[in-house]
Amino acid sequence: MCFECDAVGASSQLQCVCGGSFEVLTEENQMSIIIPGDPVGKGRPRFSRSGHARTPKKTKEWEARAAWIARIAWSGEPLVGPVQVVVDVVHKRPQTLMRKKFADGRLVNGSSRQDIDNVCKAVLDAVQGICYHNDNQVHELIAHQWYAARDEEARVEIRVQKVVG
Repeated sequence: MCFECDAVGASSQLQCVCGGSFEVLTEENQMSIIIPGDPVGKGRPRFSRSGHARTPKKTKEWEARAAWIARIAWSGEPLVGPVQVVVDVVHKRPQTLMRKKFADGRLVNGSSRQDIDNVCKAVLDAVQGICYHNDNQVHELIAHQWYAARDEEARVEIRVQKVVG
């Protein structure tokens, strides 16, 4: 069921009427998901007059969407022990990089408005309690930030697997 519109698709590829889709790949002790749309970094907490902290709305919505997709992908219990998380953040390619002199594939993103560490914080918080119990179990975090290929949409690719050994 789609987070946006309650549409239902095939077991490994889900399509939303709003045009978004995500792919779910699972094997024992590992999971890979693709969350379509612009990546959202963990926003700074906002404080009320009484001193209570709250997460910004945009961050909460993205984390809820990512958690919903992760729940579909991960049907088992959360992993116990150390885990490795690989995050590929794919930003929309700016118009200035659409010229022919630039390669058609993904380009290294060295100057995004989104800090990669803030996107990783949002990812880790979204899948916490679903893929693993607590984000202090993350033994290794690998993150890459790209501009999308010419025919590719913005998205976040997440891979979580148990560390053996």
